[in-house]
Amino acid sequence: ILMRECMARTAHHMTQAVDGKDNATARILMTGVRGVGKSASLTALAASARHSNHIVLFVPQTNRLRTLGYYIIPSPDTPGLFDLPRLAIELNEQLLVNHEDLLADMMITDDIALPKLLIELLVSPSHTEEASDDQLKSPTSKSSYSCTDLLRVGVSNEEYSSLIYSKVMHHLQQQTNVPFHIIVDDYNTLYEKGKFYHEDYDYEVQESIPNHKITLFRPLLGVGFSDVFDDGEQQKENTEIPSNPKGSFVCATSERRAVPNADTKRLIQAATNNDNDIVVEVPRYSPIEVKHILANFECTGIGLLRDEDDNTINDPKEVAYHQMVSGMRGHKLLDSVFSY
Repeated sequence: ILMRECMARTAHHMTQAVDGKDNATARILMTGVRGVGKSASLTALAASARHSNHIVLFVPQTNRLRTLGYYIIPSPDTPGLFDLPRLAIELNEQLLVNHEDLLADMMITDDIALPKLLIELLVSPSHTEEASDDQLKSPTSKSSYSCTDLLRVGVSNEEYSSLIYSKVMHHLQQQTNVPFHIIVDDYNTLYEKGKFYHEDYDYEVQESIPNHKITLFRPLLGVGFSDVFDDGEQQKENTEIPSNPKGSFVCATSERRAVPNADTKRLIQAATNNDNDIVVEVPRYSPIEVKHILANFECTGIGLLRDEDDNTINDPKEVAYHQMVSGMRGHKLLDSVFSY
């Protein structure tokens, strides 16, 4: 297994946040040129955290969420914010599929108020008689439910998917029983101007809705956004920078998306200037890393290395050739073994 220094450093900060006693969130931004392995590092970190029985929300395609939201509506639960119900279903489903057992033991008991119809969906027919009349008849009802119960409704009901996503995410970011990590790729796309419009935000529909005004994205804005959360909004859970008292927020910039360089540089500068943010540079592969990867390619017979009689890594000229044409970058290195 190739464990790069940048991955080890990031994992160290994540572990420190979990083991630390000061409940400080590790907020990490991974940067680097295109193709050096930022996305691969995030994927490996997410898989490793899940293997350690940590809860992980992994968002590998933020740019898709930011541009293909199907439809957007004003949030009925938080005035001034907007919901993307179809996309909330996707993230609810990810949490449920990967962490159903852990979430079943997490009860949301912070005096939440849920709509009557949602209460009826949460109370199964076999237990309806156990629910009080006030619980079913009142416009809202305050009670406690497991995160699993909420998410099961949140993956099948668009009307409440965004509300459930927000409630579960808020709870995960406040609890301290199970480490919780938010891992986001294409993060710099959220630093660009928003892509969604609605007349309730701008009657002329000329100004796009800022990403921090969208409930789906608010929990994902953990690095470089300290200046946009001081906007006087009503609910406390929506006015603070997201923080996990026992976990981390890890994100990476993307150089393959159509994001202005000025926006990416502004994000990196904001994270660099913030003492609470950690910037980890993902460098090009070193010569020993290139040789390690080529050895794996050769062992499995990838591309033209299948016919090289297992001599590529023993030939300094062959190794030097792959280093040169790949520029010591991962995706280019893979391309180099398919064509000379």
